[in-house]
Amino acid sequence: MALVFFAGLLVLLLLSLVFALVRWLFTGRPPQVKVVMDRYKGWQSKNPLHRRRAAQTDVVDAEVREVTSQHLDDKR
Repeated sequence: MALVFFAGLLVLLLLSLVFALVRWLFTGRPPQVKVVMDRYKGWQSKNPLHRRRAAQTDVVDAEVREVTSQHLDDKR
């Protein structure tokens, strides 16, 4: 009995998905679920706590150079 229920539920889900996709093709308007998820992703990307940092591959922490005594005299 449960198998029949879940099979019917799966068929109903697939039919609603096909209906939403066909309606999207004819009207050009995306399904409401896609609109809500796009807005959520946009809202989440504006949150400063959830921003992903850009990958920086060429980061230089410090550069070593020789300091001559002439440069030290100029600073005094």
